[in-house]
Amino acid sequence: MLIQAHRKLGLVNADVDDWTELVQEHIENGSNFFLMMPKDINPMKRFCRLFGLPEDCKPRALTQGEFFLMSQHVEAEAFDSVLHHWDDKHQLVFVEQIDFAINRPPRLKHFIVYSPVLGIIAQHERLNRAKEVLEEFQDTAIRGAPNADAAVYSWEKGRWCLFEGR
Repeated sequence: MLIQAHRKLGLVNADVDDWTELVQEHIENGSNFFLMMPKDINPMKRFCRLFGLPEDCKPRALTQGEFFLMSQHVEAEAFDSVLHHWDDKHQLVFVEQIDFAINRPPRLKHFIVYSPVLGIIAQHERLNRAKEVLEEFQDTAIRGAPNADAAVYSWEKGRWCLFEGR
């Protein structure tokens, strides 16, 4: 997983044939993304299986207002595509990597630098290195450009916890 301090949110359209492969790419990169899904039951079941969730899971769809609040972090092409494809037959889901069973140790290391907007920025075995990467991420913000917040999370008692120590 690469550190990508200036990445933006992308879109996967579940109407295209290779959408599950595109989702897998986002999982491998640890990046959060938008998923445009038909409101039909079959794509929903595939979504649930991809992330190791119960087959009857119901991802929370975003409102247009929620999407526009995040728009400063969205790739221009993804933004245009969302506006083009979002209709009464589709829903927009924000996929957040930290929520999925697939993104836990041993697949991931015990400390991650995570942004609730962008996703997993980096992962490390040692806390001090995760803190250093977080500082690098915060220092590389382009002046005047929107910068997504990030923090260090640690794997404790079967879940990701925000590290609040020094």
